[in-house]
Amino acid sequence: MAVATSLTPTYPLAFGGYVFPGYTAHYTVILNLVLAVVLTPILNSIVRRGTPYDETVASDYLVQPIPDYQRHVSLMKL
Repeated sequence: MAVATSLTPTYPLAFGGYVFPGYTAHYTVILNLVLAVVLTPILNSIVRRGTPYDETVASDYLVQPIPDYQRHVSLMKL
């Protein structure tokens, strides 16, 4: 769009017999939103087919105490 208008900030968008003059950035934001809305469900469905099951369990997130931690900290203060 920008190259077609010699890098001017406005672009006359012709659609359905009407001409909508507008700022080039607005058109690109609208185009990006439309692409995101259309492609997100399509790409998510493609990815879900090949994704393996997540085998993470709650115990994987438990913090294990460090043996003799208090003694180590007290020695560091000396």
